[in-house]
Amino acid sequence: MDVLSSPLNAHCPVAHALEVLGQKWTFLILREAMQGRTRFADFRSIGVPSEVLTTRLSALVEANILTKRDYQDVGKRTRAEYVLTDVGRDAAVILGALGAWGLQHCEGTRPQPKWVDGETGSAATVGFIVDGEPIDARRVELVSV
Repeated sequence: MDVLSSPLNAHCPVAHALEVLGQKWTFLILREAMQGRTRFADFRSIGVPSEVLTTRLSALVEANILTKRDYQDVGKRTRAEYVLTDVGRDAAVILGALGAWGLQHCEGTRPQPKWVDGETGSAATVGFIVDGEPIDARRVELVSV
């Protein structure tokens, strides 16, 4: 059953986001793309099976998260690379939040590449802000509007 066919999910932004991003391997592919990787072999190195990777990349292109463009190394055949779009870049906050949660709550995790301001190099964090000030996530409630 399609997650969006349920009346409770039909207009839910979380359900819609999961429809696009909720498949296994998708966030790891995005993590690699955020680090500047663009080629099939780059994404393949994370352990995703080739046929699954092909499907995920196609879905990300269809959702305008990645754009597909051709490149050709000297003396080689033309191949495709996959580059983040602005829509894909906007997913950085989701990856940042998942990573922060994983570091805090999942045994065996350790710091990975950190998020930084591309202009200043200052460390960036993800969190809830109220009136310009960060607040503890445990204070936040989700309410229906």
